This record gives sequence, C-alpha cells and structure tokens, in this order.
Amino acid sequence: MDEETSQLCTKIKEVIATIDDFATAIAVNETEKKDLLYRLFVLQIQEVFPMIMNYYLREDMKGSESELQEWSGQLSRIMDALKGKDLFFLFDVLEFETKENMLYLYRKIA
Repeated sequence: MDEETSQLCTKIKEVIATIDDFATAIAVNETEKKDLLYRLFVLQIQEVFPMIMNYYLREDMKGSESELQEWSGQLSRIMDALKGKDLFFLFDVLEFETKENMLYLYRKIA
C-alpha cells in the first residue's frame, strides 16, 4: 500500500469514529458533545473528501468514474444535511450513507 492510500485509510477510520461518536451524541441528546463533534466532522470532511477524489483520479483507478460521481453526490447529501436543522436527517445521512460508503471504500483499498 502506498503512502497516499495509507493516509486515506487512516482518515477514513477517523471519520467513521467521529460519525459513531456523533450519532451517539445525537441519540442521547448530548448537546455540548454533539456540537464539538459536528465541528470536528466538518473539518474531517474538508480534509478527507479531496483525498477520496484524488484517489479516484489516479491512473490505476481508471474505469471508476461512476464511483467518483457517487462520492460527489454523497458530499452534496452531507452538505445538505449539515445545513439543515433536522438532526434525524443528518443522523440518517451520516450513519446509514456516509459511514457505509466510507466502510466500503476502506475495505476496497485497505
């Protein structure tokens, strides 16, 4: 595994852990923790999504354009959920879409 892929795997694991913690904070209504994790998640997404896009633009990933488009769509759904006030929608997008997609990519490249 090259260094770029290794760094991406590390970042993906960090995002998954934050999603798990954030989902728990939402579920038990820990407002202060939820707010901190929200900010952490936003920072992580700003870092990991360019890494994901760059991964799919590598020469050895030719033919994966549809997955790249799916990640672009995932980012749009995350942004919509983060802008909204509906915590249950945000929970759903993060826990059942984003986390699952991150796990899929991690398993694919690890």
